[in-house]
Parts: sequence; structure tokens; C-alpha cells
Amino acid sequence: ENSFHARWKSFRNQLIVEDLKMLFRNCQIVTFANWANSCHVTDLWDSLRRDVIKPVGKRDADFIFYLTDYTGKSVFDMDDTLDIISDFSLHGRVTLVLEENEAVGLCNGLNGRDTGFNFRDRYLQDLKGEFFSLFNTMSIDYLLIYSVDHALLFSKRDQFEISGRIFYSRELLPLKEVWDDFNAGYSLGLLFRLDIRLCIALGLSVSGAHRENGSLPDRETLTLYIRER
Repeated sequence: ENSFHARWKSFRNQLIVEDLKMLFRNCQIVTFANWANSCHVTDLWDSLRRDVIKPVGKRDADFIFYLTDYTGKSVFDMDDTLDIISDFSLHGRVTLVLEENEAVGLCNGLNGRDTGFNFRDRYLQDLKGEFFSLFNTMSIDYLLIYSVDHALLFSKRDQFEISGRIFYSRELLPLKEVWDDFNAGYSLGLLFRLDIRLCIALGLSVSGAHRENGSLPDRETLTLYIRER
């Protein structure tokens, strides 16, 4: 970590940081991903927040976080990452998005259980309480948990569930493609300032249309998929 901070300090003193400030100043939606697959990502997120986003003074951005697999991560790493994600709420609206197995792994890890414990070994109804507790440990606006056939949203105002259809296949699509699809639709909804429920439905629809057609849907394909449902 010392080596990271030394590199970041050197990087921060270059003109490119001013370019980053300009970029973030003009961004409405900022997506962070691949926490579990890269080194020092937590430090990078925190440094960007403190040295780039905070000085810009934004208070109305949408920050979306995708964390992926927690297997093998320490409780300290998990807690530290959740705290840093919560800090972004000082600068806008924060959504933490987890695939259901990821959410189970995170809850298991934070509660001292095996992070690899699979969702299929437990009842969804029993897990909802743990998901809600996870949301309450953070200072974020939305905790969104999605699976192949439903999505759960936890917020400060309410909770709701969308269910009843197959949105994607773990066997046919890599998880990265699933959240790429979802993020495309969810972000589009945010850009159009749709209700959060419609944003989620749009994200799931992009995933569902990709699953049915074998490729990322264009406008016509997506519209047809939504109308047929």
C-alpha cells in the first residue's frame, strides 16, 4: 500500500489530475467495477474521491459500484471497501449492485462464514433480513441485488422486488457481461431521470433481451422485448 500511495502522490502532482477533475465535473454517472479482481482498487477509489471528486464540489452525481467475487477477501478488506463506498454519498447518490451469490458471499464473510457459501443452500426469505442489515451498515441510497429471475431493492424509503421471468443465464453469459448489460440499461434510466424502479426494470430488460437474442440489443430489439413482456 505504501508503494501505491507513493505512485498516486506522484500522479496527483501531474496535470492529468486537472483533466480528471474536468471529466468528473461533466459526468452525471460514474461506474466503479472489478474491486475483487485488481490490486489497490479500494485505495484508488478513495484517492479519486479525496483528490479529484471532492475538490470538484459535485453533490448530484450517480455513483454505481459493482464488486464481483469476495471469495478469499478478509473481513477488514470488506469493511474498508464498504466504508469507502459510503463516503461517496457525500458527493451524490450511491448504488451498490450485487449479483445474488455475491451478496450472499459478502454477508457470509462479514458474519464470519465461508464466503463461498452458495445462494442455493439457503432460502431467499431468510436472506432478505441479512441483505437489509447489510444496507443498514452503509450510508448509501440503494442496495440492489439481482438474480436470474428477480431483483431486490433496499433503500431509505422502501423495499421492493421484481420477479417472474428469467433475465439472464449464469451458464450462457459470463457474469461480467451480465452486469455490463444491466449497467447499460440502469444508467440509461438514470440519465432520463426515471423512477428507480423503472431504471432497474430497464437494466433487467437489457439483460433479458441479450439472453434471448444472443447479442447486446439495439433500440428496436429492446423495445420489442419490453412490449412482449
